[in-house]
Amino acid sequence: MYRTISTTYAILTAVAAGICTIFLYQPAAFLADIFSSDGGTKYYIMPVFLITWLIFLTPLIIILTITKLSRKKSDEVVGPGRSGIFVTRKKAFQSSMVGIPVFINDKKAGIIDNGKTKFFDLHSGTFTLQLGSGKRSSEKLQGSITGNEQLRFELELEEDGLKLKYNLRQIG
Repeated sequence: MYRTISTTYAILTAVAAGICTIFLYQPAAFLADIFSSDGGTKYYIMPVFLITWLIFLTPLIIILTITKLSRKKSDEVVGPGRSGIFVTRKKAFQSSMVGIPVFINDKKAGIIDNGKTKFFDLHSGTFTLQLGSGKRSSEKLQGSITGNEQLRFELELEEDGLKLKYNLRQIG
């Protein structure tokens, strides 16, 4: 959803920046005066367009930054009396701004951000664990948990051609 809105907004602002640059509407008119080389009759189009576009993209950049900072929570401290699983997502540049959904027993249990560890409470018994959904997902891992046991899993993103492959494995 965020990706669709962000892409649509970026395309619309590019069109608006192009129109402002061509017809010399503000803020492009001010920038054209700055970048003019011949008394204001000729100006460099590319810097005027790019700076105008950046001005129009500023609200989106601010909103995305605030959203990202609000999602940054410190890793949860879990005592030895709770049973469940830890899922650690290795820090990687690929899709670093995207949270990956965690599915336990085919139900969404939450999302995990880049470079974070998250704990999910489970009752004793068997469970299935899968990260991601659709074509971009890991294989389903089945396991069982007893008593106050805590299992650890790690997700690593690997490039597979033009796609990302989700490798989920149990550690420890």
